[in-house]
Amino acid sequence: MTNWGARKEKLGFSLTEIVIALGVVSFGLVSLLGLFSTGLKTNKESMEDVQAANLVSLVLSERRAAPLASSGYAANFAIPPLDNPTMSATNPTQPELQTAYLTKEGVVSGSLSDRYYRMSYWIQPAEQQVVPVYIALSHPWQTTSYTEATTLYEVLTHINLDQ
Repeated sequence: MTNWGARKEKLGFSLTEIVIALGVVSFGLVSLLGLFSTGLKTNKESMEDVQAANLVSLVLSERRAAPLASSGYAANFAIPPLDNPTMSATNPTQPELQTAYLTKEGVVSGSLSDRYYRMSYWIQPAEQQVVPVYIALSHPWQTTSYTEATTLYEVLTHINLDQ
């Protein structure tokens, strides 16, 4: 027997339920898009940091291979020969901080258009045939302080002069 007077059961969603569901979904999507852009920025910074680390490693390995060479291929080295460090004029016991500008490939740059990194370095006088070398690589090269740099990579190492 059919009860024609009974109320029919609702078979769908109300407009209020749909609007609330769309609001929750759109909030989640906006949050995911915000994380996506943050992830892309972090990935770019990480790639620049790895590139800077590789460049400093290249500069140091070239100088380790020929610590005293100053002619031929070695004339293009980013840091000068290690046997004659430049000392500070104000404090002769401290090395003077030198600056060189490098291209993205790590070659010393003389032109403004090719500069990508600013490399600051000092070379301590040798003790027992071991030379302390400090390198700070910053990007962009126009930064006047390390707090302005988007990429900063610092290394303090020692190079053996006995080959």
